[in-house]
Amino acid sequence: MAGDGLIFMLEIPFNAPLGGATRIFLDDASAPGGASAVAETLSPCDMYTLQGDAFSQVVRGDIALPYGLDDAICNMRILDALFKSGNSGRWEDVERMQNCQCRCSRGKQQWVRKPARC
Repeated sequence: MAGDGLIFMLEIPFNAPLGGATRIFLDDASAPGGASAVAETLSPCDMYTLQGDAFSQVVRGDIALPYGLDDAICNMRILDALFKSGNSGRWEDVERMQNCQCRCSRGKQQWVRKPARC
């Protein structure tokens, strides 16, 4: 993914290897060929177990849903814009909801996604 100031790359984009570490790369594109990319290694995990555990905790009422319907709608609008861009071959605007603030912020070599407040 490329944003206004950074490129975010996943070494294995869809499924992290079960029981194996995976890496992400953050690149400000200040040097050609990915030379300015900073790699961060993510600990091994079983994403399916983590997802199932989190779902069962929500169902039992142990934890609240971390994101709601508004966040899902914002994500779908982003996906719609990606598909539209793929078909048009141009940058496409993301259709915004009223007062929607979908954004990410960067901490010390760490990205934290902030939930939408729509």
